[in-house]
Amino acid sequence: MEILVVYLIMGALAAYALYLTFRGRNVGVVDPTLGFLNVGGDGFIPLIEADRTALSPLFSNVETAAGYQIPKCSVLFIYADVEPDGSIGLGSNVTIRHLAERAGASIAVLASSNSSEHTIAASKLPGPKRANLVWTLDRKGEAFSRFFKELFTRMKAGKSMPRAWNALAPQYRHDAHQELPVTICQIEAGQVRFRSS
Repeated sequence: MEILVVYLIMGALAAYALYLTFRGRNVGVVDPTLGFLNVGGDGFIPLIEADRTALSPLFSNVETAAGYQIPKCSVLFIYADVEPDGSIGLGSNVTIRHLAERAGASIAVLASSNSSEHTIAASKLPGPKRANLVWTLDRKGEAFSRFFKELFTRMKAGKSMPRAWNALAPQYRHDAHQELPVTICQIEAGQVRFRSS
């Protein structure tokens, strides 16, 4: 019982710290568009198709591209095999952050499963910090698209990304985590929210 109370207090403190840190950084995305970028080859096509089927009904416009043809979008899903040094096969000066900037995205998701070591290396590479980043360690099958469908549904209803994320994946030990994909979320753009025009 004491451990549960400690986790609840820690979770509340973490949520409040996020609020204090990012309360002044509101990014309102009007009529968000969704982009899928495949930089890893044909093996990722089934994942892209599954995610597109699950998520495209939430967006008025959906773009798909491969390689250096980066779609213009608010939310960018990237499919790549991350190398041990954190690179994604597009050259040493093109990181996930650079792809997000070129797309004009406020949210960038590495949507393919990658090892924690490679992902941590990628998260440390330089680049513009203008998008909230999500690094996927284990999609856990359909749990991945279910999670993002619920996240974006909550954002369309007015919640900011950090608040919607914390509601779905509390920052303390919780039974719900067993049903979620294994991800790391880096809030670099603050309180990104969706707005209709």
